[in-house]
Amino acid sequence: MRRGDWKYLRTPTTEALHNLTIGQHEQANHSRRELGRLAELRTRWRGILTSSSLPKAGGLLGSAVLATGTRDR
Repeated sequence: MRRGDWKYLRTPTTEALHNLTIGQHEQANHSRRELGRLAELRTRWRGILTSSSLPKAGGLLGSAVLATGTRDR
């Protein structure tokens, strides 16, 4: 999920937060330094999952949908 310059990525085993203006190749995970932003994007992502007919977060379909580039600006 994207919000501005930030991208939240969740897989079944990890979460990542990338600043796309700093690292276009998404190599640096800022999730430990940007705890507030991580919490905000995690909450938004969960809201998308609960408001749709998708399986709950952590399921394979939820991760696949996230990986396709859901954008929220």
